[in-house]
Amino acid sequence: MSRKKSTIDLKTVADSAKQEVEKAKDDVNTPAEDEKRVKLTSREISFEVSYDAPDGTDYTSNLVSKVMDTDGRLAKARVVSSLTRGLNPDSMGQEDRFRIEALARLSIQLIEPDEWVLTFTGQDVELLIHINNILLEHETRYFRGNARKSQDDKIQARIRSTVTAFTEAED
Repeated sequence: MSRKKSTIDLKTVADSAKQEVEKAKDDVNTPAEDEKRVKLTSREISFEVSYDAPDGTDYTSNLVSKVMDTDGRLAKARVVSSLTRGLNPDSMGQEDRFRIEALARLSIQLIEPDEWVLTFTGQDVELLIHINNILLEHETRYFRGNARKSQDDKIQARIRSTVTAFTEAED
């Protein structure tokens, strides 16, 4: 038996792939016009924080939080690395790991905070927790934004998938 030599026509394959991608765009589920959505939270918000410092000074600042993008998350990882000074974070106590993660988040997610914020969050865990909770809530609300609501006003999962290979295996 002789084998036929076959070559792949790259242009045909590429054109076919482009057509499949275009067709897949048409298959995307779009929400019904009357479907309810959760009110969007902006990527950038501002909030006021007041602090009675141990030195007797009362501080107040308007802080700006911007939810981190990919570059921000990579920068946060570098801050964690710098703060641990080569120590393995897993070998640290729970409070120290929390403090490092929270300080790293605060240093990247807050846009140009006043110097007192950076100084005292490094010293006062209660202040750090307070601001970190706001930053985490902002991130949660930002990513939860535009979620769909079911008929009984429960928020539906914002990430959905269909893996036919999994359902076919059950049959």
